[in-house]
Amino acid sequence: MVVLTQCVKLDVTTSDANATTVIDRTNLDPLKWFTFTVEGGDAYIGINKDADATTGLYLKDGEVYTTPLKVRLVKLSVIRKDSANVTVRGSAWY
Repeated sequence: MVVLTQCVKLDVTTSDANATTVIDRTNLDPLKWFTFTVEGGDAYIGINKDADATTGLYLKDGEVYTTPLKVRLVKLSVIRKDSANVTVRGSAWY
């Protein structure tokens, strides 16, 4: 059984065409479970790395992503697909 004790709110908006860090827990306990949506446009997500358009997880506007419990998250980043800024909203637990 996995015990989830703390929750972190995710609410980050991109400001340019570069990868934007949503959460970075590199020197902290990794997150055990997370769920989020992308709003305002399509985007590429980087899980445990910087987001980029070639290897990132592609999410359409409004699409929701939830991890299985076996994924340990230390970094989450986003890069927009087009010119519109996007917002990542959700929750993560550790």
